[in-house]
Amino acid sequence: MKKHFITLLLVFSGINLTNAQVFDTGMSLYNSGDYERAARIFEQVNEPRGYLFTAKSYYNLSKPSKALGSLSKFKSLGDDDISQDAKLTKALSYFQLDNYASALDELYELSKSSRQTSILYNSIRYYEEILNYLSVEQRYQAYRKSDHEDVRFDLIKSSVGLYNIEIVKQLIEFFTENEPNAFRYPIGELESQLSDSMYAARVSNFRYPKAPEGTMYNIGVALPTLNQYGEAFEVSQHLYFGILLAVEEFNENQFDKKAFINYVDTESAHQLAENKMYDLAWKHNSDVIIGPLFSEMVESYSLQAERFQIPMIAPLANADSISVYRNYTYQFNPSFEIQGKRMAEYAVNQLQYDTLAVLAESNGLGGPSASGFRYRAEELGAHIAYYNVHDLESLGYDIRDYTKVFTTETLLVDSLRYVPVDAIYAPFTGIAAQTLVESLLTDLQALRSEIAILGSEEWENIDLDSLGMTSTELSYTKSFDIGADTLKINDFESNYRLRFNREPTLFSFIGYDVAEIVLESLLYVGNPVYLNDAMRFYRSNDKFTLDVDFNGTHINQKVSIEDYYRPEVISDTLAVDSQIEN
Repeated sequence: MKKHFITLLLVFSGINLTNAQVFDTGMSLYNSGDYERAARIFEQVNEPRGYLFTAKSYYNLSKPSKALGSLSKFKSLGDDDISQDAKLTKALSYFQLDNYASALDELYELSKSSRQTSILYNSIRYYEEILNYLSVEQRYQAYRKSDHEDVRFDLIKSSVGLYNIEIVKQLIEFFTENEPNAFRYPIGELESQLSDSMYAARVSNFRYPKAPEGTMYNIGVALPTLNQYGEAFEVSQHLYFGILLAVEEFNENQFDKKAFINYVDTESAHQLAENKMYDLAWKHNSDVIIGPLFSEMVESYSLQAERFQIPMIAPLANADSISVYRNYTYQFNPSFEIQGKRMAEYAVNQLQYDTLAVLAESNGLGGPSASGFRYRAEELGAHIAYYNVHDLESLGYDIRDYTKVFTTETLLVDSLRYVPVDAIYAPFTGIAAQTLVESLLTDLQALRSEIAILGSEEWENIDLDSLGMTSTELSYTKSFDIGADTLKINDFESNYRLRFNREPTLFSFIGYDVAEIVLESLLYVGNPVYLNDAMRFYRSNDKFTLDVDFNGTHINQKVSIEDYYRPEVISDTLAVDSQIEN
C-alpha cells in the first residue's frame, strides 16, 4: 500500500475571467501545499483543468479514490497536456490503491503517445519503477488483471534478475502456455539469461526493491481520545504528538517520499475493533498501525491485524498473551516474561550470582516474569533454590513462610538445611506491589539478611539506606528510561515545545521512538508488503526511551536494568580511582 505525490504543475489559459480567478486562487493554495483548501477551490472550476487539479490535490492528500472520482468527469482523454497529466494522475491513483494492473495499463498507454513531453518521460520511468517494485504475489495479481499483452510480458521480463531461477522459469512457462501470441516475444533471450552460470550468484541474496520516486506511506494510529481531564488523556495525547513530530520530520527530510497519519479513536463505544480496522485497512489503506494503548484493546485489534495482514506495533502494552500465535502484532514494551529473562541474564552473567530465589504473586503479572527468570537462569547454569509463586493475596500478603529461609541464624540454617542464596527475584506488580515490597523488606530486616534483591519497576523508588539496609544491593527492570544524550534530548524538547506549545513527557518520547521504528522500516523495505518480515529483525541502540531488538520475534527483547543508586558509593569509587591515578 504505497502512494505517490504529484509535483508536476501545468498552467493553462483560455477560460473565462471568473473561472480564471478561481483557478488562480486554487493554484496559489496548491503551490503552497495547502491541498485541502485547493481541492475545494478547484471543484468550483467546472472544466478539464479544474477536474485535473482537483484530482491532483486529492492525490497529494493521499485520497486516491476522490482523485479518480474527479478524473471520471473527463468525457474523453486526448493527447494534449491536460489529458496526459490526467492519465498520469489516474495511473498513480490506481497504484496508490494497489491496483497495479490498471496503473501499469494506464502508464503503458500513455507511453505510446506521439507527443514527447516531460509527463511522457515520467510515465515511462514510473512504468519501469513499478515493474521492479512488485513482489511475486503482486506481480501475479497484476498479470491476471492487465488488459495488455505487452504489459503482461513486461511483468515476466522484469522478473529476470529479481528472483531465483526456478521462480522465473515458472513465470516464463506460465506466459508461453497462456498467451496465444507468446511466439512474438523474445522468450529465448530471457531463457539465455537464466542459463548464465553467474545468474544464481547475482540473485542469491534477496534485496528489497527501491520505492518509486514520490512514494507515500499511510500510518494508521489507533489511540483513545478520552476525557481531556483524565490522566490517560495526557498519555494518549503525548503519544500522538510524539508520533506526529516523527512523521513531520520524516516528511521534511525525505524529498521524494511522504508519510500520512490516519487516526481512529479506539474509545468510540459504537464501533468495535473490527469496524475500526476496516476503516484503517479499507478506507485509509494503512501500511502499518501504531496502537492501541491498553493490552486488552491491543488483543482485540491484533485479531483484525492478522485478518488484514497489516503490521501493528503497540507502544505500551506488555501483556505476555498479546503476541502469542500472532504474526503481525509487535510489542515495543517488553513483555513480563522477557523482563524476567533479561533480569536472569543480568544476575548470572553480570552480577555472577549462581544460587537464587524467586517470590511472586501467581495472580498478578509477576507470574510470567518469575517463570521467564527461572527458565533463563537455569538455562545459564544457575540454581533456583526456592521458587515460590503463589496466591499471596489469600495469605494477606504475609510471606514469612517463604522468607524464613533467608535467616542468618547459623543453627537454623544448618538444622533446617536452608540453602544460602545470592539474591531473590521479586517481580511485584499491580496495586499490591507496595504492600509486598514492604513485607519483604520488613522480613529481611528482621532476619538480618543482606541478600541482594532483583525487582521489577515498582522497586525504583525504594530508599534502602533510609531503612538501614545499607549493605543490600538492589537491581530492577525499567520499561522505559530517557537516555543520556543531552544534546539530542534538548533538540527534541525544543522542537516539541515549538510545535505543540507544551513540555514533552515520557510518552512523547515513546511515541516518537515507535514512529521512528515504523518509518525507518518502511524506508528500508521500500515496498510495505515486506514490512512484516523486516520488522521482526529491526534493531536500534539510538532510541530515546529503550533500545530495540526484536531478534526474529514480535516482542522487543531489550530491557533496561538499573542498579540502586548510592551517591556516597559513587563518591568513594571516584576518590579511590583518583588516588590510583596519582
